[in-house]
Amino acid sequence: MDSHVVRVTVLGNKLSVRTDAPPEQLSATISFIEEKAELLKTASIAADPLKLSILLNIILADELIKANKELVKIKQTEFSELEKADKLASDLIELISHEIE
Repeated sequence: MDSHVVRVTVLGNKLSVRTDAPPEQLSATISFIEEKAELLKTASIAADPLKLSILLNIILADELIKANKELVKIKQTEFSELEKADKLASDLIELISHEIE
């Protein structure tokens, strides 16, 4: 997909963003950020926009790290299951080969 410039408003700031993401994906991302920011504002954790942005980055980075760890765990489990299936297939082929001979 070709990159294009999109004008967006995030946390009350107008920005121009060059992206190759589809408009609906960018919109969903901005909505996600706005929702998280609103939760922080509602909880009165941060009123200052800079502090709000910093806290928001910490929260999003934490979620990303957790999601990546979970993905690695899932991939390791899948790899382990594939190894088991490969071993079973090899054993089965060996048993069949012995029966044929």
